[in-house]
Amino acid sequence: MANLERIKERIPLFRAEFLEMYLAILENANAPRFNAECGDRLEVPDVAIIQRFSESLNGLQSSGTSADFAKEFFRTKRTASPYFHALDATMPWDEIAPMTRHDIRDRLHEIVPVDADLSRLILNPTSGTTGMPVQIPNTPGGVGHYQPLILEAIRRHGISLNPGKKQMAAVQVCAQSETMTYGTVHSFYDGAGFAKINLHPGGREKLLSEWPNENAPDAFLSSLKPAILTGDPFAFQLYLDYGIDYRPQAVLSTASTLPPDLRQNMEQYFRCPVIDFYSTNETGPLAGSCPEHPDRFHQLAFDIALEINPVTGTLLVTGGRNPLLPLLRYDTGDLCEIVTEQCSCGRFGYLQGLNGRPLVYFRGASGSLANPLDFARMLRFVPSRRHRIRQNSDGSMDIYVDPGSFNLETYAGQIESRGSAILDGLPVRVHPYEGGISEHPYEVIS
Repeated sequence: MANLERIKERIPLFRAEFLEMYLAILENANAPRFNAECGDRLEVPDVAIIQRFSESLNGLQSSGTSADFAKEFFRTKRTASPYFHALDATMPWDEIAPMTRHDIRDRLHEIVPVDADLSRLILNPTSGTTGMPVQIPNTPGGVGHYQPLILEAIRRHGISLNPGKKQMAAVQVCAQSETMTYGTVHSFYDGAGFAKINLHPGGREKLLSEWPNENAPDAFLSSLKPAILTGDPFAFQLYLDYGIDYRPQAVLSTASTLPPDLRQNMEQYFRCPVIDFYSTNETGPLAGSCPEHPDRFHQLAFDIALEINPVTGTLLVTGGRNPLLPLLRYDTGDLCEIVTEQCSCGRFGYLQGLNGRPLVYFRGASGSLANPLDFARMLRFVPSRRHRIRQNSDGSMDIYVDPGSFNLETYAGQIESRGSAILDGLPVRVHPYEGGISEHPYEVIS
């Protein structure tokens, strides 16, 4: 029998009527062997704030936030954030140096407001597709804003969803050799279910390390019928390769660039809207792909101001809904243009030519796919400031690591052995980090 008090430690607003959906996930005969417990940690004031934010999204047609908003955001944060306070308030806007990932890594203590409530701190360690590990602080309420933004992105593609109790809202699909998996319910969705699952990229037979049988993922999804599938392009490529027999009402692809050919394959396979959801761990969700022009991205909410760095051509972000990480001209590193004209879909303004984090496939000795995120996860045990990984045409791999003041030789042997295990025995070599290896942290030499 489920321990309600223990559940409420992770889901404070959990109610008895949520239990049926909760157990339908965790006790499903085809469920994976979940390796973690997770909950939204939302409280009543959080839900009220998220609900107001959700209502503010209704009917928005513009796709841009004024420069006045950004300047007002800067002014209000100067009193609380030492990072903001150190800047000259009279400085011309375009002379304010963009905040970077280096700043989040090295000056986080200055960026976080001094009056911030850290009692419910959430830390998201990520190196993701950048090769530079950072800790992203957030709050349950800040994370909770993702949910209405996901629904808004889907609504713009003609699918209106209102998840509730006894319904499965979404499943996040991952494709790594190892990652956290769990099942839960969402308070903001009135008890609707959510699960994070993993499809091992080493072949269907490798699914047995987490699932009761090779066909269990298909049966698990078909029995719960999630309205939404989310994941990165790597995971969806594997989903298609495995021929997983379940099709939701909408698919959200995020984390790295969705190649046009893969998007077309996904649309044909899923027979539902496939939305490219532009979001980063630092900024949260920013934009969703246009239903008529998939290469255009419309801003989802206007509590964030977007501009282009005139020097690098990359997207800068000011504002945000994360109270612990106010952003000031934060440089995403993603190239694009901001077009200020009406789109044929009816929305005004969009991002064009978004060139974000590329999709990279590493391969093991058998030819099976290997996810770059497995290497990023593996390198978390190293006090690394940044890394670059290159797989050569012969399958061998070179990993370049900047250990800062630590001795790289202390970790090199473990990196090589763990990396080789991910690649089914292919050789891995570790080197000190050097510049000019590649524009992106993950590279395959064909």
